[in-house]
Amino acid sequence: MLAFFVLGVVGLRHHEMWRDELYPWLVARDSPSIRDLFHITQYDSHFRLWHLALWLVTRFTHNCEAMQWLHLVLATLGVWLLVRFSPFTRWQKALFCFGYFPFYEYCVISRCYVLIVLLAFLFCALFTARRRSYVALGAVLFLLSNVNIFGTIMAVGLGAALAVECLPIRKFKALWKTSRFDVLAGACLFAPRLSKSPSDRTILQSRRDGSTRSQARVSRRLGSIFGARMSPFRGSSPFSRTSRGATII
Repeated sequence: MLAFFVLGVVGLRHHEMWRDELYPWLVARDSPSIRDLFHITQYDSHFRLWHLALWLVTRFTHNCEAMQWLHLVLATLGVWLLVRFSPFTRWQKALFCFGYFPFYEYCVISRCYVLIVLLAFLFCALFTARRRSYVALGAVLFLLSNVNIFGTIMAVGLGAALAVECLPIRKFKALWKTSRFDVLAGACLFAPRLSKSPSDRTILQSRRDGSTRSQARVSRRLGSIFGARMSPFRGSSPFSRTSRGATII
């Protein structure tokens, strides 16, 4: 883990931050309050957990290197969870930790995906103690579902796995009798806090693009069922509804 952290520092010192790294930082830095932050990011394709973490950091410093240090600490915590709680061999753990995605994409490049790795590993670490309390698992799933759409999909799958365990009536009755409060608290924490998309979010497409229009209709139907954040077009620009020569979907 120490080698991962040291090499991560070396990687950060030689990495020029990309636009998609600096954009959330600039939004968080220039947002006077959390309410303003939520308003500005309502068109963003990612959810607000990473923006909120950066907003807290920007209350203390405006140096964007602070985001890199925060990201490195989160990545190192994820590696520690893997090394500490996973059943893999030492070589398997080392090969994974220093692979391309864990070390470069989820460590050197400062983006919200590090939260998915950290929270997924944390869920796995807490999974063995699920019989004692579901509150911690519910909190982890709540945070995971508010990272981005990929985190939401993972949270739904992991939550479904917990629910499947309780399908036998005997197991559910025994669990409800002994851990009723924990089950209810965990379920409430896992309940998605899906923000509503802005009313002027529209998709501007040509009339000839029938396939894209069909995909948009399917996406709109899914969004009405699972919540506004399920729509892959959530990050689209709010084009005017009266644009000439085009159809608003």
